[in-house]
Amino acid sequence: MNSSEITKLLRTKPNKYVIKDYTSKNATSSCWSTFGLPAEIIDETTNEFKIIDGFASSKVCFTTFVFRSGSKGTSTKNLTDHNLPKTTDAIKPNRKRKREAESDQTDSDEFDDEFDDQCTDPLHEVVLTINKCKKMVRYVRKTGLDRKIQEKGGLCLVQENQARWLSLYAMLNSIDRSYDILIVILSEMNVLHLVTSVDRKLLNVRPIIF
Repeated sequence: MNSSEITKLLRTKPNKYVIKDYTSKNATSSCWSTFGLPAEIIDETTNEFKIIDGFASSKVCFTTFVFRSGSKGTSTKNLTDHNLPKTTDAIKPNRKRKREAESDQTDSDEFDDEFDDQCTDPLHEVVLTINKCKKMVRYVRKTGLDRKIQEKGGLCLVQENQARWLSLYAMLNSIDRSYDILIVILSEMNVLHLVTSVDRKLLNVRPIIF
């Protein structure tokens, strides 16, 4: 199996092939925030999976590179230099953001609310779903449930940030691929509405960036 074949499997068979976080003590490079190790699901009920040795894959676009985990002299240069593809309909911001993280999040929410009010019915539903997803991700990150999701075989939920459309795609993808596990975990926390209020069909209507 080569890099191209793994990339295709990750894109076309999400129920069989997933990307696991690289948790080695050697994972000090910043590239591991967007990359992980490709794995084949052996048994969903027992969360048994097998890492596909010798490769690392992007959590956003699934592009896969040769990577020898733990090998002496292993370089992450290809991962660090990887330029994620851009959407053709990306919207460029019309103003610079100079605030700190908390202020930026508030600004983002205010923009979403304003945009939400101006949408037609079909688009309104999409924007509403996105906002619900963002709310759920913030709850999961705040309560530290990411580790529990990964232990059950799900993906670490990606939080939307300033790279609006790219991170938005990654956020929706991580929720879609962990949807069933989120139902179980959020039900245990008595906040099942956070996930059941999200229309899963709309999660699949994501911009194609590859």
